[in-house]
Amino acid sequence: MTSNRPIINDRARGHPELDIVRRHCRFLRESQWWSAADLRDYQWRHIKRVYAHVLRHVPLYQDLYEGRSSHLNNWDEFLDLPVLTKDRLMESDGGCHSQRLPPGHHALPVIHTSGSTGQKMEVHPTSVTEQFRAALSIREFEWHGVRPEGSAMVIRALITPDEPNYEALMEGVRAPSWASGYVAGLVNTGPGYFMDVGADVQRQVKFLDAVRPEYLMSNASNLVEMAELWTEDRRSRSRLKLIRTLAETLYDDYRKRIEEAFGVPVYDAYSSAELNSIASECAGCEGLHVQDENVLLEVLREDGTPCEPGEVGRAVLTGLHHYGTPFIRYELGDMVESAEPCSCGRGLALLRHVHGRTFTMIQRPNGSPVLSSALFHVLNELRGLRGVQVRQHGPERFEALVVCSGADAADLSKKIVQAFRGVLWPEVEVEVRVVEALQRSAGGKLERFVRL
Repeated sequence: MTSNRPIINDRARGHPELDIVRRHCRFLRESQWWSAADLRDYQWRHIKRVYAHVLRHVPLYQDLYEGRSSHLNNWDEFLDLPVLTKDRLMESDGGCHSQRLPPGHHALPVIHTSGSTGQKMEVHPTSVTEQFRAALSIREFEWHGVRPEGSAMVIRALITPDEPNYEALMEGVRAPSWASGYVAGLVNTGPGYFMDVGADVQRQVKFLDAVRPEYLMSNASNLVEMAELWTEDRRSRSRLKLIRTLAETLYDDYRKRIEEAFGVPVYDAYSSAELNSIASECAGCEGLHVQDENVLLEVLREDGTPCEPGEVGRAVLTGLHHYGTPFIRYELGDMVESAEPCSCGRGLALLRHVHGRTFTMIQRPNGSPVLSSALFHVLNELRGLRGVQVRQHGPERFEALVVCSGADAADLSKKIVQAFRGVLWPEVEVEVRVVEALQRSAGGKLERFVRL
């Protein structure tokens, strides 16, 4: 489904900010084919500028880099900089934000992270970060052959109960366009259909069946719930061409269930409120291309050394255009798996998988770690298990909240305990509790693994 067809319209030429996004789009169509070495040179130029900026205008980095050189001379000096943790950033009490922005950067409304790691933070975007984010979004549409003039339905966390449009978004809202911001000014889209992810899943499915969009975007876990209710009759009426996941990790078992139910390809992307777009799935291979023009992504072992392709490590990121709230060697809190370069010919780095939060690593009593995804891979093969959330209450005590679908709860509970003991260790203590539904966070996310 890849396409090189530019999708930008000729409207509003001469509008200064939209023209900047146009230039970014032209640049990104070229830069994706650069060699890895050329992309590295590009990143180095921007990293040096951001470093010089934070030493002058960001109190957090002035303290963190005290005694270091006033400018970076080589990559070794950069890689010797300390990794910035979320705890350290939160302790700065606002000292992580720039006291002055460079020319061309204009402050935009403050945004807040979802707090899925238990730590909500404030981020100060600028016009430059938003313009670059818009251009990356348009490149992603082109990668996946999206027809912007087609209709799209978006189901995500959109509103809180105390806001005036709450009831409407719980029922489903129709709009002339599915795009917003700079993208809406550059791309002619078809109608958009919007619904809050907190709406009852049966209502979501009914609205999707009624409006019959070409594209669907929602949280991966929500799409799995919708897939359970997506009948062959509805599938025969559907005009869906593509599904795009957002906000959560797309696990392999999620992808399989969604694609089998809806009969269309599912594409994933990796982003954060702090750094916008980090990686987007390549339509020509198995993996996600890192948006190397937006961020430098390091995949590091526990000892801080870089991972080899195929290894799972900590995601540490540096924003190349982020001056309102700069991020240099920032540990995002995710585990990712690096990969060999993609066969599609793009020079952009590749991730094989985004495994999710670092706290999804489970420690066995002997000290060896296991990714929680290995446990879920086994659990989701159990017939009758519609949904599950695992909570770790202590080193050897777990609780499984499960939603059953036409299965004997007692028999299913036994199989769940057996799965835990097979993947983790034979003596692990597991309490299985059957519930009607799994609770989402205020940001609409469903955490499959929670450490309490």
